[in-house]
Amino acid sequence: MIDNKPDQKLVSIVIPTFNADSTIVELTEELVLVFKSFDFEIIIVNDCSRDNTHDKCCLLYTSP
Repeated sequence: MIDNKPDQKLVSIVIPTFNADSTIVELTEELVLVFKSFDFEIIIVNDCSRDNTHDKCCLLYTSP
């Protein structure tokens, strides 16, 4: 849980995905760079992808 100061806002980035294994890692890495000065969370919603989107998202979740 992020402990925000009263004057700080948490930015929530919601990414719906379907068969995005070729782009999801690059997209999230770019978002981390863009929002590095904010308190943020990235929520990835996988819509029953038939490729490796789920596996790549799991790797993103466990990487530092």
